[in-house]
Amino acid sequence: MSIDGFWGLRYNKKDKITLINNSDPDIIGYKVSKFCKIHKYQYELENLYNRINLVNPYDEVEDEDIDKINNIIPDAKGKCWGDLLIKTRDDFFLFADGLKYMTDYSILLKDSYMVEYGYIINIDTMRLEIWKGKQTIPQKTNRYGSKKRNKFYPCRMICQYSWNKITDGLVDYKGIELVYNELQKQLQF
Repeated sequence: MSIDGFWGLRYNKKDKITLINNSDPDIIGYKVSKFCKIHKYQYELENLYNRINLVNPYDEVEDEDIDKINNIIPDAKGKCWGDLLIKTRDDFFLFADGLKYMTDYSILLKDSYMVEYGYIINIDTMRLEIWKGKQTIPQKTNRYGSKKRNKFYPCRMICQYSWNKITDGLVDYKGIELVYNELQKQLQF
């Protein structure tokens, strides 16, 4: 079963967030831990963040942009950014490979209705943050506020990992999955 969620980067207190098709920890946990081990250094993440341009998923794409995208995502098709960049929902390594465009789904942070889990690489703190959607109780300390939208409150941060623990192999995808399973039991509202 596909579980919708998000992943993204936070730098200078600004988020670049996009949609992922399957945020289930036993699938995405492996990808996230692998991504973290490859991009160990803060300057690499800062460069990645600065290179990415957010685009509206519903905006029309220019032909020249389609050509640029096809250099990284062969056979990418679509008249709008959401269609053209659909493969990024399953493979966020494309951004590390040089993709400069990310569909902006930062609304998912504040409207947790469509989110199961989210992953934010916080470059300011050098931590991997894990977020849970479908929140029915507000969280007063939530950096995304406590305003209800579509019957749900903003996503809730459920845990975070130090970058060093991940890159040194002290936390791997199985560790992420185990924490999720335990937190899932605790967060059943």
